[in-house]
Amino acid sequence: YSRQILLASVGGRGQEALLAARIVIIGDGTVARTAALYLAAAGVGCLDLVSLASSRESAATTWAAVNPDSVVVCGRAQATAAQRRPDLVLDAASAEAAVPDEPDWRGTRRLAARAENGCAFVVDLDGICGHCARAVWATPAVVAQPKALDGVAAAAAGSLLAQEALVTLLQPGRPGGRCIRIDVGDATVSTESLALPACPHRATDAA
Repeated sequence: YSRQILLASVGGRGQEALLAARIVIIGDGTVARTAALYLAAAGVGCLDLVSLASSRESAATTWAAVNPDSVVVCGRAQATAAQRRPDLVLDAASAEAAVPDEPDWRGTRRLAARAENGCAFVVDLDGICGHCARAVWATPAVVAQPKALDGVAAAAAGSLLAQEALVTLLQPGRPGGRCIRIDVGDATVSTESLALPACPHRATDAA
């Protein structure tokens, strides 16, 4: 962690905050696994990979080798049982996948990531619930890139998701509602602001 601690945006306190953080990651593809790899290496204390029940043992071994300080819990039942509220929920599931939305995740800051047609997308959905997030989330239309770029786009989406998660943990007050897009084929990056809907679950939790 020495290079991170030297950064003014992290420092010793920031590194301690990362070690104390709990992140839930939804999805079992390249995007989710890449994000988990970078977050474990950065020193996030607890990673709950709720979609990886079928490969629990191998996944836990892989991330434990990356950083023994990071506790990786695989499987929805294990991740949601008797644990504190997560600091972040990262939705890296495919667009067609059914995304779980546990009651104790409601109101939690949520980031979503996708890789499609050679492009990587990460959206900061702030604290809206999973149901409202899925209603908002739609990958913008893009010009189809060669299939060979899909794997690169997925890795880019995963690394960008991890980066945005780390920044959000270190700067919890920064506003949400933005979409970052990386066009792998053209090597371009763009950011746009999104109008997020009022989430009835968040309003209830706040009350």
